[in-house]
Amino acid sequence: MHTAINLSSSISVYLEENESLCDAFDRAGEVLPHGCLAGSCGVCLIDVKQGSELLKAPRTIELDTLNAIKKEKPELTNHHIRLACKAKQIHPGEIHFEKI
Repeated sequence: MHTAINLSSSISVYLEENESLCDAFDRAGEVLPHGCLAGSCGVCLIDVKQGSELLKAPRTIELDTLNAIKKEKPELTNHHIRLACKAKQIHPGEIHFEKI
């Protein structure tokens, strides 16, 4: 089962195949703040506390945005940050995250 838990709001949702965290929470009526939904603005930044290995690897646009954010905010370097608009769960289990 694919499940994501937003630790910031204690809301848990089930993810459908190839569905981003933003889309899953939106479908459940719990909108995660976001901007462009393309992976370039960084508004939907999250810190994955558990289950990062369950997510599809970030692609170029998301990686570029995450690297720019880490340059701006070096305190996030040791955190597993992702963009909720691009993060998709590909392996069964639970993902726990906090909105940054």
